Amino acid sequence: MFTLVEINATYDSHTFSSMGYFHVGTKWVKKDYVSATTETFKPTKISIESTSLLLQDINELKTRIIVVERGLESSKMWLKRTFTFRRTLVQMLESCVFKLTPSKVELAPRTLNLSSLSTYPNPTFLRMLKDPIIPSVGRYSAFLLWFSSVIACSG
Repeated sequence: MFTLVEINATYDSHTFSSMGYFHVGTKWVKKDYVSATTETFKPTKISIESTSLLLQDINELKTRIIVVERGLESSKMWLKRTFTFRRTLVQMLESCVFKLTPSKVELAPRTLNLSSLSTYPNPTFLRMLKDPIIPSVGRYSAFLLWFSSVIACSG
């Protein structure tokens, strides 16, 4: 059928490439043969299982991202409320001057810088802050009591 042809010449890789051959692995293969025998991967049981695991992981990640997104929206809402409250409080405090004395609270309408509140501190409040027996939570509660009295006076 086929006769064996002996090649007595030496060819370099450039010559083989120009004749349409490619070096694949350890042998030279004709171009048409390489394109005809390209391997196509068919899905196997292993790849189907790994794909389903990957899809499960993706779904878990989507769920986590949704939870984080909702948490960020909630945080944004609370921050917005806090800043709105702060702005309202500052406007309210700027509209009046508080003179806090142990016996009475005087409220005089006037434009006020917030730093002037510390000019007229409540002595009871100051005693509570300096008292070493009251823990930090108690000090915070004392501040809230004082602050609520300030708010009540402004209303």
